[in-house]
Amino acid sequence: MLVAGGCSTPPGDVSPAPIPVGTSVGLNAQGSIAGGGGATFSLLLDTGTVLTSRNVGGASGPIANDSLVLYDIATPPVPRARFDDVPILQAQLSDIGIDGTTARYGGILAGDLLQRYALGLDYAASAITLLPTVRDCSCQLANGCNAVLPFTLAGGGRIALGEQIFNYPPTRVTADVCLEAEPDPLAKPEVPCRADNGGKYSRGYEVDQPPGTDVRLLVATGFPGILLGASAWDRLRGPGSARQLLATAATHRLHFANLLQDGEPAAQASLDAATAFVLVGREGLLGACGELARSRRLRWQAAHAGRYLPNCDASDTSCPDDASCLRCLPGNVCGDPNRCNDLNQPAAPYIELTGLPPVYIVDDSARILQEVNDDVRPLLSDVEGVIGTDVLAQLRLQIDYPSRRMIARCAEGTGPSAGTCKTFPRFACPAKVGDCGPRGTDAQALCNPPSRHTANAETPLCLPAPMR
Repeated sequence: MLVAGGCSTPPGDVSPAPIPVGTSVGLNAQGSIAGGGGATFSLLLDTGTVLTSRNVGGASGPIANDSLVLYDIATPPVPRARFDDVPILQAQLSDIGIDGTTARYGGILAGDLLQRYALGLDYAASAITLLPTVRDCSCQLANGCNAVLPFTLAGGGRIALGEQIFNYPPTRVTADVCLEAEPDPLAKPEVPCRADNGGKYSRGYEVDQPPGTDVRLLVATGFPGILLGASAWDRLRGPGSARQLLATAATHRLHFANLLQDGEPAAQASLDAATAFVLVGREGLLGACGELARSRRLRWQAAHAGRYLPNCDASDTSCPDDASCLRCLPGNVCGDPNRCNDLNQPAAPYIELTGLPPVYIVDDSARILQEVNDDVRPLLSDVEGVIGTDVLAQLRLQIDYPSRRMIARCAEGTGPSAGTCKTFPRFACPAKVGDCGPRGTDAQALCNPPSRHTANAETPLCLPAPMR
C-alpha cells in the first residue's frame, strides 16, 4: 500500500512575473509532465478542483509523483513554472463549459498546488501571478482601496484509489455573498439613512431585516458562469420556485472537468436587475446581508459626522440615540452584547456588482454541490453555488491562500463610472476598534472615510485622509 501526502512549501521554480493565460471556457494555459516525454498539452487552472490531474483518456488510475511544467499561451509557449515531485492523478477528464460551448483539457492544475501560493487573477490582461504570499497587511491593502475578504480554507482528507491512499490538503475557497441586495444607497445623497430624525430606516440600511439573501459560494476559475442551488433560489423567489423552474424551463447542461457525466441539468434564470450581487467580508457575527447593512450604516454615519454622532468619538460608548444612523442591534440579530453596538464595530469590506448575466439553477442534489459539501463539512455551512468567470472577470483578485484572504478591487473599466462594480474597503476607527482587520497588524492610521457625494458628482470610494 502506498500512502502519500501533500507538502506545505512551494516546490520547484516559479516565475513571479505575470503569466499570459487564456480565459475562454475556464482559465487555461499549457503544461507538460516530465514523465510523459515533455510534450505540451492544454492545462485548465481551476481553484474549484481538488487534485492536479493528467487526462489519460481512461478510468482514473494511480496518483504518482512527477514534475509538472506550466507554460504560458505564447507561440511557442514559454515555461513559467516548474513543480517538482508533486502528486498527479491519472484521470479521465470530461469537457467543461455550458451547453455546446465547451473545451476538453489535457490536464488540470488544481487547488492542491495552487493553495501553496497567492494566486493573482487579472482577466482584463489575460494573466495570472503565482507568489509565495502577499506581504502587505490587511490595513495597508485597505488604504490602497482593496476589499480584503478573509476565508476559511476548507476541505482536505483522504481518497482511496485501489490499494493507494492519498492525503490531500484543504483547497476550497468560498465567498460570502448577499444576493439581490439594495444597490449602493450611499450613491443617493438625498436619501437619509433614517427618515425624519429617527424614523424608519431607508432601504439598504435596515437593522432587523436587511434586504437580500445570504449564500456561501465556491470560487472556481474553471467554471465560466454563476450557479445557484435550488434552496438558495427558493429563498429568493419562494418555496417551490426552483422545482417549478427546473420542470418548465429549457434545460441547459453544465460540464465540470472532474465530474464524468453528460452534464449537470440546469435552468437559466435572472437575478433582479434592480438589485446588486455583493461579496462581503464578514466580521464574524452577522450574515453577509446583515454585515453589509451595518457597513453601510457606519459609512453613512461617518459621511455625516458634522450633523450626527461622530463614530470616532472615543468618549462616547453609549448606544446611539435616535438621531444616529447607528444602532444597538437586538439580541436576536446579534447574539453577543459586546458586538451589538454599531458604534464600536468596523465597517466590513465589500465588492458590489450589478448587471450580471443570467445564473444557472440546479437541484440541491447536483453532483457538483454534493462533492463540495462532502469536502467542507462540518467546518463550513453548506455551499449553495459556484462563482466563475462571469464574476471573477469583473475583479482584480488575489487569492492569498497562505494568509487565507481574497484581496479584491474592481477591474479597470468596471468601476463606479461604468455603474457595474464598486469597491468598499474595510475601515475601522482606532478609538473604537483596536485592530487592523483579520490577519492584519495594529495600525492607528486606519480610519478611512466612506463614499462622499456632492450635489453634482461622486468622489472616489476610497479617500486617503483619516476620518475625523
